[in-house]
Amino acid sequence: MKRTLTILLTWCFVGHVFAQATPFTDVPRGHWAQDAVSRIADLGIIIGFPDGTFRGNEAFTRYQSALVIERLLSVIRAELDAVRNLGEDNLASLQMAIDELVTEGGDLSDRVTRLEDSRADTLASGSRLEALERSFVLLEIRNAELMAELDELKEQIASGALQGPEGPAGPPGPIGPPGPQGPEGVQGSIGPEGERGAEGAQGPEGPVGPPGPVVRRTPPTPAVPDVPPIEEAEAQPEPPVLADSRPFYISLAAIGDIESFTGSTGLRFFPRVGLGFEDPGSGFGVRVTGDYGRQSPISQGTVAAAGHLTVALARSLVSATVGAGGGYQFNLFDWPLANEGAFAGGVINVELGGDTGTSLFVEGTADYYFNDPPAAAPTGRFYALVGVGLRIRP
Repeated sequence: MKRTLTILLTWCFVGHVFAQATPFTDVPRGHWAQDAVSRIADLGIIIGFPDGTFRGNEAFTRYQSALVIERLLSVIRAELDAVRNLGEDNLASLQMAIDELVTEGGDLSDRVTRLEDSRADTLASGSRLEALERSFVLLEIRNAELMAELDELKEQIASGALQGPEGPAGPPGPIGPPGPQGPEGVQGSIGPEGERGAEGAQGPEGPVGPPGPVVRRTPPTPAVPDVPPIEEAEAQPEPPVLADSRPFYISLAAIGDIESFTGSTGLRFFPRVGLGFEDPGSGFGVRVTGDYGRQSPISQGTVAAAGHLTVALARSLVSATVGAGGGYQFNLFDWPLANEGAFAGGVINVELGGDTGTSLFVEGTADYYFNDPPAAAPTGRFYALVGVGLRIRP
């Protein structure tokens, strides 16, 4: 009966019990997961890749996980079917085997009792006593093993692990009531415009409109006698413009302030460099200038930058232009008599020699500073200058 129980349990729960080499070429022998890989390969849960590899370090996709779970469920269903196919006879045999284990446990207990009763009679033979003691220990171990196996079988029966075969599927149940309507979907795009329909019938005639305004006829205009045409005045000649006008120019001048000419601050000149453009047709232009040493000695390096919009009043061998603009003065070395700040002002320029090459010019500028000048400065906010220089038109 012991042999019958062993065969039955092995057939129900064990299957492939001996670890063997995996069928995959990339699973090394002795790997800590070799037995598990061999087990799932033998059960058909994982069959590997076509090249015979397992690829245990690659990521597991959802498609692969779905396939493996489906195979695992198939194996579980097959094992459950095998258990259910035991039938009533096999279950009765299993119950008899359990009862036999219980009987064996009782027999072992009786044998232990008899051995203990006969222990006094065997004290004279030391070797026999030792053998009996060893048998007693072995019997106790075997009894414990049998009781553990018995408890495990009882737990499996109580938990329903040992069940009969699955019955046939029942008929499908009635169709349930329809579920609630889902939310409204997103509105689709507007379709193409359809063909124009046929023209409808003419509508009824509308009401009569209000009367229009009264139009008064104007009497005819009397004929005007012919008057001889008035002779047109002779056109005034355009101011002469030099044929070879060059709009761009570079200027270099020596400038002095009015105070230096009047003697209040001593005669002082400083250089002015300019760059400009004048349109020969309209006479409008623009220029930028830079002064070095303005309101200070040259060594103190006061710098002023200015820009003006100009217009030509006359263009010939003697040209005159006026302009307006502004700029900013930088007192780099903090000269106590020089101002620092923004200013606005105008310019008057008279050029001798035309605008076709190098010419001589005289100009005067008057600027107004927006901030108060230093206390020691000889000039106020108003600052007038006059100078002479050369203008080069490349």
